[in-house]
Amino acid sequence: MKKVLYVPLDDRPVNLDDVITLGRSAGLQLITPDPMDIRNRIDAEAEALGDQLIRTCSPTFGNTANIRQFIIDHAAKVDGFIISIDMLAYGGLIGARRLRENGAEFIRTMIPPQPICSMLSVRLKSVIPINRSMCWIRLCG
Repeated sequence: MKKVLYVPLDDRPVNLDDVITLGRSAGLQLITPDPMDIRNRIDAEAEALGDQLIRTCSPTFGNTANIRQFIIDHAAKVDGFIISIDMLAYGGLIGARRLRENGAEFIRTMIPPQPICSMLSVRLKSVIPINRSMCWIRLCG
């Protein structure tokens, strides 16, 4: 059974559980990050007055530093990669909604860790949404 490192867009079943099941049916073992590192919730806390919802807050998004380390730690042990650039760069779709003061730091987080780039025999390109617009970036090579 081939092993594939899989970093999903977020932890919704359609992006995690269903993909793992489909991979298994295709003869693939998907290696995924710790569930807490890919957790995405639009609002983790809510305030109510009686039975009326007043406000929600405290979004939860993936831990990009831990995800990068996960990739580095497992890169040599897998046969392939499926990586959501949104999760790698932002921590998922919820994290993409945050404002960033340092554009250079943001760009650095989009580039896959060096172990992946050095293992690829072809150039890796990706289409990613950035602030609701599309762009092409060269990730490796």
